[in-house]
Amino acid sequence: DDEAYGYALLVRALTAQGKTAAALAAVERGKPVARKCSDRGARFAFSIEESRALAASGRYSEAIPNLQLLIADLNKYGYGGYQMSANLALGEAEMRAGRTRESQALLTSLLKDAQAKGFVLIARRAGAELDESKTARKRD
Repeated sequence: DDEAYGYALLVRALTAQGKTAAALAAVERGKPVARKCSDRGARFAFSIEESRALAASGRYSEAIPNLQLLIADLNKYGYGGYQMSANLALGEAEMRAGRTRESQALLTSLLKDAQAKGFVLIARRAGAELDESKTARKRD
């Protein structure tokens, strides 16, 4: 279980550093570990980071449906924190894929929900993503 969390953290760090090829390689190494993991939370964490890496590499057609399915599972099993992280990743992916209207609606809802539930870091990231999208629209 710790190994699956470890791969999720590794993928997240590599993606954040802009090392998408290395992140995708770590995803491939981590998939069998995550699949065999008995900890549902570890599998969810890995899936979120896998989708972030896919989106960072421009593979939105894979990342967005993966996140949508994952969010449905998170709702089903009641993993609120992971659900917020997945919604943030989905909003970011949609924004970068050019789905501005969808991403802004999702991120606005997420911002309010995260603030109400005390998820300060997710609220900040959602707000920053919204601000960035508004700035980008003004430049266009």
